Amino acid sequence: MSLTLQQLQVFCSTDETRTVLQVPFSDAFYTYATDGHLIVRVPLWPDVTATGPNAAFICEQIPADWTAIKLVKLPEPLPPIETEVCVYCGGGEENKKGCDECDGKGFTNKTTFYRLGNRCYQPFYLHKIATLPDVVIAPDYGMFPQPLRFKFTGGAGLLMPMRVDE
Repeated sequence: MSLTLQQLQVFCSTDETRTVLQVPFSDAFYTYATDGHLIVRVPLWPDVTATGPNAAFICEQIPADWTAIKLVKLPEPLPPIETEVCVYCGGGEENKKGCDECDGKGFTNKTTFYRLGNRCYQPFYLHKIATLPDVVIAPDYGMFPQPLRFKFTGGAGLLMPMRVDE
């Protein structure tokens, strides 16, 4: 099962200040979708003609050969996505209508973390990754922070870890 453009769009940014990341984009070999924290790469879709940042440089950390890498399924159940009242608009009906921070919802995702390997990730992004077909991950146990590498039927991606003071 391959992704649709609508499914790929879910991984794009909704931040109006990051217009170049609001739609999937392509280079000569791949098509990408990213919000700056999470990037998904699929083989080139010729109908996606937008150009974006140098994603090939970022995606150098995606292995060409996954055979030597220990892959595991995402843990189940994933931790819940916690929300909180938007600190900018207060969540009130009148205030939230034009709020860019919460996109008019009145709440935002609370910053929480979940440990995989030696790194921590926001549950919000782990839930996004879980929607990908047959997704498996390669948790990082190294000393230096690396993105969470994952692959799925039809592509691969990276998720940046969080900095957590414990």
